[in-house]
Amino acid sequence: MRFRQQMWSVCVSVLAAVVSLAPAPLAAASLDDPFVSTERQWVVTGEKFELSVKRFRLYKREPRPLPVILIHGLLVNSSFLDFGRASLAEYLAEVGFDVWNLSLRGTGRSLNPLGWGKKPWNLDDILKSDLPAVIEHVRKEAGGAEVLVVGYELGGALALAHVGRSPGHGVAGVVSVAAPMSFDSPDQDWLDTLLKLDRVPLLRSSLLHMNSSGLNRLLFFMPWFEDAFYNRKNMAQSVRQELLDTALTPVNPGVLDQIVTTVERDEFVSADGKTSYRDTLSGITIPVLLVGGGADSIAPPEALRRVYREVGSEDRDLMIFWPDPGEDMSYGHFDLILGRKAKDEVFPLIRKWLAAKAGGRDFLSLPR
Repeated sequence: MRFRQQMWSVCVSVLAAVVSLAPAPLAAASLDDPFVSTERQWVVTGEKFELSVKRFRLYKREPRPLPVILIHGLLVNSSFLDFGRASLAEYLAEVGFDVWNLSLRGTGRSLNPLGWGKKPWNLDDILKSDLPAVIEHVRKEAGGAEVLVVGYELGGALALAHVGRSPGHGVAGVVSVAAPMSFDSPDQDWLDTLLKLDRVPLLRSSLLHMNSSGLNRLLFFMPWFEDAFYNRKNMAQSVRQELLDTALTPVNPGVLDQIVTTVERDEFVSADGKTSYRDTLSGITIPVLLVGGGADSIAPPEALRRVYREVGSEDRDLMIFWPDPGEDMSYGHFDLILGRKAKDEVFPLIRKWLAAKAGGRDFLSLPR
């Protein structure tokens, strides 16, 4: 009997010790605490495309007066701007912006409409039909007179072309990240070499289906191709692999044809080559921020300086991220959004500029 009592006493003591070492239960989050809520909405164009826009905003918090539309680039889908811990969409929503992350037609959940078949579209169609419809939808839903636009690469070029060619564009300001409007810099010569593959039917298929497996094959056969898209030292291996697995998307044939024409003409032009969207830059009168990386060979610094010189607005800024002295961490193309320090260096620049144009405080009084 005494032995049983002693064993019982030991078990109780051990159990008490384990309980004392266990972490205290976390307090349940209150619905009054700020957190980013998301909601997917659909914008239907005149051609019956259903464009997906994912909305990010603080729950039960009054947003800043001007909503922000995010537009991704070529080869990537909208998850590129909502990428795990490097989510530009969540970052801006956390400081009070009403953020709308757009999936361009044919990417992500913005799939081909029923009955469309395999008919190709091009960038002119996006400028004519999609961007006006999305901007009108966001203005109506957010109750704002105008919107701010943050465009990455192709998204930035489309945003600049839209406001340059459309007097009633409804945009209060544009942040254009890694978006060239000309292609005659020596650093961009490799683009012309790559797009010559388009003339070979078998290789054209690889360009059209630039998904993770396709890009992995190109990286295997052409290691320089990887360096053209990002500085490997500036992107974690896990991020690079996740990019290949989740954020890439095929290219529509009509879009590819227009990109080939654009690179051959050395400037962003319409599909028929008759209209220069670069020439419309002089018609831009709203504030513009241009952001680039010192090691970007798609949107090299000189190409962005040309955009800066040609934009008609007096309220324009250019920021090129160069490496610190003694470091080799200059930003390339993708790493302006997904780089190791992008959230600490690039994102705050975009946030401060947008906040200034929205006429509000830089930060809401929220813990960061």
